[in-house]
Order: sequence, then C-alpha cells, then structure tokens
Amino acid sequence: MLSMNDEEAVKRAYDAGLRLLSYRLRSRYEMEQRLARRFPLADARRAVEVLGENGYLDDARFAQAWKDSQDGHRPQSSSMIRRKLLQRGVSQEIIGATVVDMDDEQNAYRVASKRAFSLGGAAAWQVRRRLWNYLRGRGFSGEIVRNTVKRLLDEGVGQDVGPR
Repeated sequence: MLSMNDEEAVKRAYDAGLRLLSYRLRSRYEMEQRLARRFPLADARRAVEVLGENGYLDDARFAQAWKDSQDGHRPQSSSMIRRKLLQRGVSQEIIGATVVDMDDEQNAYRVASKRAFSLGGAAAWQVRRRLWNYLRGRGFSGEIVRNTVKRLLDEGVGQDVGPR
C-alpha cells in the first residue's frame, strides 16, 4: 500500500506526464524514460501505469499517429518506420500492425518525384546519384531504389548529357 508521500510523488509524476502529453503523443517507454529523469523509477512506472489506465497512453495509437506524421512530412520505408518505433519502445506486434499497409514502392516514388523536381536540369548521372543517396537515407531497399530511379529517368527526369 502506498503511503501519503508515495501517492503525492506519483501524483506529481502523473501531472508531469500529462504536461508532456500536451506537447505530443508518446509511447509508454518514452514516457517512463522522461519521467524517470525527474522522479524515482518506481513513481515514474506507476504514473505511466495510471496514465495508461486512464487512456492517455496507448502505444498502438502512438505508433499510428507517428507513422502518419512521418508519412506526411518525411516519408520513409516501412523498415525505417519499424526501426524508429522500436527505438521508442513500441512492441513488435503493434509495429507489425502499423506498417502492414505501407507500400514502399509507392512511397519511394512519391518522395523521389518531389526530390527529382528540385534537381531541375541536372544530368541523368547526377539525378541517379542524388536520388539513390536520398532514398537510401530514408531506408528504402536497393531494389526499390533502383526501380524508382529507373522509372523516373525513363519518365524524362534529368538531362542525359553523360558524366563530366
């Protein structure tokens, strides 16, 4: 049973957790890590438990919102999303359900098309190199990158003036 001081410490950690959630959604793991910086670990864990019971922390909702945010602002491969959610303490089952509907080829083409537009009249070899590096940096596999770059070059992106 918690003493009055223990309940007060958990209440302070709980309130701090609510303040953190007012900025953005967080996974249970992220919340525990943040609260443990200021409060004893046991109090942080109990506050996370209560936040979850009250519906404020939901890893599935967090994972979906995080994926949607990334997809809208900085599209990445499903493997990159998977890796980043794992770092945030989301379980494999939740991650699997979150990324199951992602189409890496479509995402790669969408993000590469925008990037290719900014490359303007660059030579085909420059477009190829820049798009390759750009897409690989977002976690897309070599095969998807190769197919996407080829598709864009076939569509006329880049001037084929040869290497300099």
